[in-house]
Amino acid sequence: MAGIAALKMPAIHSRWASRDKYLPTSLAAEFLGTALFQLLAGSVADDPLQSAFAFTALLYATKFVSGGHLNPAVSLAALMSGHIDWLRGVTYIVAQLLGGIAGAVAQAWISPDSSFGKTGPGCYAPIKDVSNWGVWGWESVLTFTLILVFYASVLIRPGHGDSSPLAVGLALFAGLATGGTFTGGSPLNPARVLAGTLVFNCFWKYAFVYISGHLTAAVLASAWAIWAYGRGDFFKYDSATGSLRESLLGSAGAAEPAGALAPQFNPASGGYAGAGPREGGENIDA
Repeated sequence: MAGIAALKMPAIHSRWASRDKYLPTSLAAEFLGTALFQLLAGSVADDPLQSAFAFTALLYATKFVSGGHLNPAVSLAALMSGHIDWLRGVTYIVAQLLGGIAGAVAQAWISPDSSFGKTGPGCYAPIKDVSNWGVWGWESVLTFTLILVFYASVLIRPGHGDSSPLAVGLALFAGLATGGTFTGGSPLNPARVLAGTLVFNCFWKYAFVYISGHLTAAVLASAWAIWAYGRGDFFKYDSATGSLRESLLGSAGAAEPAGALAPQFNPASGGYAGAGPREGGENIDA
């Protein structure tokens, strides 16, 4: 029963999430950032350095607005470990998927080497003699490494301040320059793989292998984060009672006190503040 209970988010966190007034701006940042990443890096799919530079720049641009996930695998991992709330996690993933498609459409319009329904830049396929299992294994390992660095430098406090986008960009470059040479330079990003497959009619049989590797990595990375750092504020488990507890209130089933504050997203830090007022004492209900 404990395993089943652990899959359900405490209701009080759902109420807090629905009152998050920063969410619309964050979603716009995730959409725009992912669209630009697809447009900029999709045109140079075989160049790990340029792709990593583009991602680093966009992470700097969006980190203090949305946290700069720009990748459904990152958002899924953060959701499963409780470092973002369920509403933000799900809507981030939707915004990223739509952003990737929008970026691919823009790429088809303005890039001379790209066109609708034609494979080319923005499509990915493994090199000869690499099996589907080999692609899945590499994609899982490389995406797992990327998300691990994201946890350490962005999601977990204290992070690495303004150097965190550089750390994540280096992790992306390392992945694309090593195992990425076997998998065809996949961007370790389900939104970009799906966008290229839909807009450029890329190789569907490989898209599912890539994305399954990314999702496997998200599950493993969230498990690592829970073990190494502990569950996030949005997803705590009380080992004493064997049930989920509403960690900010101290015990399961406690009533929400007047003026209770959630571990809401804080755009000033690009992360999530714990219980208590935001910077300047701002209340979520203000």
